[in-house]
Formats: sequence, structure tokens, C-alpha cells
Amino acid sequence: MNGFAIDINKNTLIMVIGIALLGITLAILGTNFSYFFAFGVLIGILMVISIFMKPESGLYFIAAVIPIGRFTMPGLPFNFTLADGLIIIALFSWILRKLAYEKKYRLAKDKLFIFLSIFAVFSGLSLYNCQDKLRGSIELVQTIEYFIIIPYLFFDLIKNTKQIKGILWTMVIASAFFAPWGIYEAVVKGIRATSIAGHPNAFGIYLAMLIPIAYVLLLDEKHPLKRLFLIGLLVILGLALMATISRAGWLAATFSLLIVNYKKGIKKTATLSLVIMILVGILVAFYIPNTVSKRIKTITEVKTETAGGRLEQYKNALNMIKSHPFLGVGINEAVRYNIYREKKGSGSQVGGEIHNFYLSTAAERGLFAFFTLLGFIFLHLKRLNKLVNLRLGSLSNLSLICLTSSLGFLLGNLFHNSIGRGNGNMFMMIVGVALVLESIYRHPTVREK
Repeated sequence: MNGFAIDINKNTLIMVIGIALLGITLAILGTNFSYFFAFGVLIGILMVISIFMKPESGLYFIAAVIPIGRFTMPGLPFNFTLADGLIIIALFSWILRKLAYEKKYRLAKDKLFIFLSIFAVFSGLSLYNCQDKLRGSIELVQTIEYFIIIPYLFFDLIKNTKQIKGILWTMVIASAFFAPWGIYEAVVKGIRATSIAGHPNAFGIYLAMLIPIAYVLLLDEKHPLKRLFLIGLLVILGLALMATISRAGWLAATFSLLIVNYKKGIKKTATLSLVIMILVGILVAFYIPNTVSKRIKTITEVKTETAGGRLEQYKNALNMIKSHPFLGVGINEAVRYNIYREKKGSGSQVGGEIHNFYLSTAAERGLFAFFTLLGFIFLHLKRLNKLVNLRLGSLSNLSLICLTSSLGFLLGNLFHNSIGRGNGNMFMMIVGVALVLESIYRHPTVREK
């Protein structure tokens, strides 16, 4: 890019050469394990070099792997995924470029970032009540990653709607590899689909966020081959969603599709919607005699095959809020306080996560953080709904994608807490894209520079 300082260019070049040499060395050593491992190392190094040379390219890599929460680096006291690694690299590259281009750099003035920053501050204050302050501190760092770094990276590096479409298509294409894995787990292994998420509910919410993205892209796509791909993908995503047996995912996906139809006009989407709903109905009916009936029982029954009765967990969360209303029981501490059943074969009681993102947030971080979070969500959805209703062509269509995908996450997490399993990263990426759309609406010429 023009204006890049010569000394920064030299430093960047030295850094890239160093990364390349390190990557080649690791790849050669990796052949001792397997050629597949060595190939993976080389691909990873190429990704790193690409991000250092052009931070914008990192957004596409991040978009492809951001929902992956199943594979983490072993030996660490926290989950560290490939997406986390790419986010750190993109952040470092972005900072280097900021130092080269801008002598004075100011954070964007946006109400959404004010809410996010206040939420992070209140989350930090909740450390006061943590029994395990190390894990609480790690969770705070990840909160900053989710709620501040990710949306800011996407907001600052995206310059136009063409980039947004490319990022969305990257997510959709990546899901074509992730969803069949879940179907394989259900059909061949006979288990609930978890795929990249490591948990069926988290995978269901991921699919609930992806389905409206693919659906809106299909409604606005003119190219016949791309339309055929999206139709086939929607069928695969629907099958994978059914294989999760996730009530949260089913509800979130259904509601998101209804919102798309309402905003688009029922005449245009009636036929496709009817086909999808019939398919979902047939698949649900197939599962009702066995698995679905068991899943319904987990709402009230305390001793079940899963994590205990949901109502019991919600009641425990309300008790936590009553006992620690201001700072909460401590960030990342809800599991310790959520005693819901006795362990089979022993008299000891065990805890578990609260299957509700909002109650869990209020219980862990206090009501100040909780209401700040609600304020952020309200402003985010309000802005997107406004852009959709303005009917500004591509801008409104992209806003509809962000709106319905966000609803998929927010509704699904009424019955689960998947903020830390890749879905949180993905949701905040959508928030970053939404910030760009708002910026384009207000200052279209600035974004194109």
C-alpha cells in the first residue's frame, strides 16, 4: 500500500523470511510423523505469511475456521484453537500496519464499542469474587478477544461490501465440509452430531447461524451453478441440524428463516420455504419416537442422561444472582455453583454449565454486566433492522444476513451457553460486519477509500 515506510518494509520482509524458514524446517521435521502433518504445517505457514503481507487476507482465513471449537492445543489451562491463533496473527499484523500508516490513531467512535468496553470492564470486576482467579483471568482475556478484538478487526479491515460477500461465501463454503461430518457421526456412529463444535447444541447453534446466511445468498443469487450449490448446501445443513437433536438449534434456525421470509416477502420465498419446512417436519417426526422424547424430558427431570433438568439449572442461576447481584459469583465460576444432581453411585454432588447464556452471564458477571450486554444486543439488532427496512439493495440484503444470523446465535443461546465454543467468535465477527454496514450507510465514500 502507498505510504508504507521503507524501514517497516524491511522489517516485515525479514519477519516473513524468518517465518518461511521456520515453516520449512517444521515441515521437514514433521515428515517424521506423517506427510499429512507436514503438509498442514506448510499450509499454516502460507496463511501466516499471507496475513503478515496483507492483514485483510486474514479475515478470510479466520472466517473459514472461526466456528471450530473442537480441536484445541493440549497442555494449556484454556482452549486455544486455530481461529484464536489466526486472530492473534491478524491483530499483530494490523498493529504493525497501524504503526506504519498512522502517526495518531484513535479508536472508532461508536456506541456499540462503548457498550462492549463497559461489558468487558464489569466482567473484569467480577474477578473479585472468583475462587480460581487464574481461570477467571483467562476467561477475561477471551472475553476481550470475543467482544472487542474480533469485531474491531473486522470493522477496521473491511472496506466495502465486496469484501463482506467474499467473507460470507468463505463461511458458507467451509460449512460444506463441516456439516457432512456431523451427518456421518449420526448415521454411521449413531451419536448426536457434534462435528467441529465438540458439543451437539453448539453445533446446532452454528448451523442455525449458517442456514440463514446460505438462504439469503440463495434468494439473491442469479448464477445457476451458485444457486445449485446453495440449494444442495441448505439440504446438507438441514440434515446436519436434525442430526444434532438440538432443540436450541431447531428453534433458532426456524425463527431465523421465518424472519427472512417476513422481510423478503412471502410470495418470493413461499415455495422454497415450504420445501424446507416439510423436510424438517419429516425428519423431526422420524426422531420423535426415540431421541426427541428423551430430550423433552430433560426440561424438568433432574436426573437424566444429560446435564440435569434445565429448570433446576435456571433456578440455581437465579439464586446465584440473588446472592451476588452486582459483581456476580465470578467470571467462569457458574459451573462451581451450579449443583444440580448427585453423581450416580456416590453421595457427592456435581456441577455443570447453565444452559442459558444470559442467566449464566448475569450469575457470573453481575447485573451491571448483564444489562450492558442487553443494551449492546438491542442496539446491534435495532441498527440492522433499520438497514433491512430501508431496502437499499445489496446493503439491506447483507444487513438481513447479519440480522438473522445474529438471531440464530442469540435465540439458540437461550437454551445453551456456546459463547466459548467457536460460536462466540463467529457472532462477534458478524457484529464487526454489521458495524461496517452501518459505516457504509453513513459514510459510503469513506469506506471505499
